[in-house]
Amino acid sequence: MTSSPITPGAAAYHDTLADTWEARRRRKSHQRRAAALLSLLDDSQFVGKDWLDAGCGTGFLARLLAGRKCRVLGLDAAQRMIEVAKALAEQQPDLSAFLDFRLVPTIEKLDLPDASFDGVLCSSVLEYLENPEQCLKEFARVLRPGGALVISAPHRLSAIRALQAMALRLTRGRWPGYLQFSRNAYTFRDFRHLLEKSGLSVQRMYYYTPRLPPAVGACALLGTLLMARAARKQD
Repeated sequence: MTSSPITPGAAAYHDTLADTWEARRRRKSHQRRAAALLSLLDDSQFVGKDWLDAGCGTGFLARLLAGRKCRVLGLDAAQRMIEVAKALAEQQPDLSAFLDFRLVPTIEKLDLPDASFDGVLCSSVLEYLENPEQCLKEFARVLRPGGALVISAPHRLSAIRALQAMALRLTRGRWPGYLQFSRNAYTFRDFRHLLEKSGLSVQRMYYYTPRLPPAVGACALLGTLLMARAARKQD
């Protein structure tokens, strides 16, 4: 059996959230996160481009890309997430032709051809993976020359994340629930190094906090996420 791409239990946990996931995505904090991720790109990377959304959930970000006339393949290990993603796509005929969603056992080994995408999006998924470096190498492999990886991962030194970890201990694993499955977090320097040794060249990277204004969140102390844009290194 192919190993799961994420920490055991993480896919099942996210499946329990699938029916309320879209409501979460519509919160202002998540809207700002989506806008921040897409702001790492320019207009040349949208219309007519092929994108991979690795760990797509219910397809919120995939639909944003499709709305900019990208063809998007969304992959996820949570079955109910994919079911909801497909149902939501069918409700928007103007977007559905640009979207394809598939359930996969792993994103650490992609059953996809080399150089098959102009862009790869991976939003807050790396933290659950057993082998993040292998996953990033796969992203580099499927990217076309000049393509972009847009990715976010937890900032290990964030004061906010430290408080969340304390809350998880005090509530005996009940809140915030996702942290009990989160296994990978990085410093700014370590994340850059991981991307670069995986065959990627970092073009831009910064701290981000979804629930705070950009001017406040974009600092080392409060930034809960590291957001980066990278490209495949030239052979």
